Amino acid sequence: MQINERTERALEACYDAILAPERWGAALDGLAHALGAAGCLFHPHSPTTLRFPLSAGLAELGEMWSRDEVNEIEVHSKRAPRLVCGGRSVIIEDDISTPEERSRSAYYQEVLRPCGLTWWASLCFEVESQYWCLPMFRAERHGPFTVREATNLAAVAPHLRRIVGLAERLAAADVGGGVSALERLGTAAMLLDWRGLVERLNRQAEALLGTDLRCIRRRLSVADPASDRRLRNLIAGALDFRTAGNGHTLDPVMIERDGAPWLVIEAMPISAFGTELFGAFGTILIITDLSRPIVPRERVLRLAFGLTPAEARLAAEIAGGDGVDAAAMTLGIARETARSQLKAVFSKTNTASQAQLIALIARIGGTLA
Repeated sequence: MQINERTERALEACYDAILAPERWGAALDGLAHALGAAGCLFHPHSPTTLRFPLSAGLAELGEMWSRDEVNEIEVHSKRAPRLVCGGRSVIIEDDISTPEERSRSAYYQEVLRPCGLTWWASLCFEVESQYWCLPMFRAERHGPFTVREATNLAAVAPHLRRIVGLAERLAAADVGGGVSALERLGTAAMLLDWRGLVERLNRQAEALLGTDLRCIRRRLSVADPASDRRLRNLIAGALDFRTAGNGHTLDPVMIERDGAPWLVIEAMPISAFGTELFGAFGTILIITDLSRPIVPRERVLRLAFGLTPAEARLAAEIAGGDGVDAAAMTLGIARETARSQLKAVFSKTNTASQAQLIALIARIGGTLA
């Protein structure tokens, strides 16, 4: 389903905020208003290192939450997951509560109503096996979210999935503004101009060019015809997102290579604020070489979780499939030292086992190897 122009502009502002985190508050305000809400936020269903701010419309509710005045009586996050597991992408207030409950419940009467936030809905989506949602609230005078609105909201979910996925990746790599961000991505990346021509590429991307993936007169092409069509459609979709509003979801594409594992190419559009950072560029291509081992760099682990160099080295060894004893032997440290460092890693990453740690590191850093 095609999204309207106002929602498209709001989504562009969210893409911009990925590169300028100080703009998240305004971007989420714009997104909430475009979707008919007073406020919204991105919320993970389980712990993650990525944090988004609240939109201004949820400031009062956020303060109550920070004082732990809501957790015990809050209803939405307790009941919504069972509907998400059932395959629902949009949940509205009437799905999880009755009018009688709303008239008596302390959560509705003592928390939401004083904040002027009577009605709730949530957009649910999955990013790298992690469930996220976009809870939205609005005032009583605007009435509840309807089933028809839920159908329209579902069209936005693919864009939210992409926004959160890119924010996770760029946050983990500590990407800042400017063209030099390409060198800090930790993975192959290219800047394309508004015509789709390569304007700049980092060293990792340059190393991938050859007979399978070529750049001739600044235009990318792939030797495999089907892969070439997929790449051209991806680039066209990224560029059209800024001007045509045609609902492209910008799914990653697979690029076949003769005698080598495939490449995965993703595109991140650059709109109003992005042009201030990158000049007259149209999109960033992020390229993952599937032949590279899924072992994130120690620098990414330090940035993402605040690990010490020693802790990051141990986490990287464990992420490569080694147990703590084998990692200690590889690193030349005592088993007791390794186990002590691992406890610190568990604490900083909010994990409780080596399996959880490996899964978390693979999710946030696997393509940054």
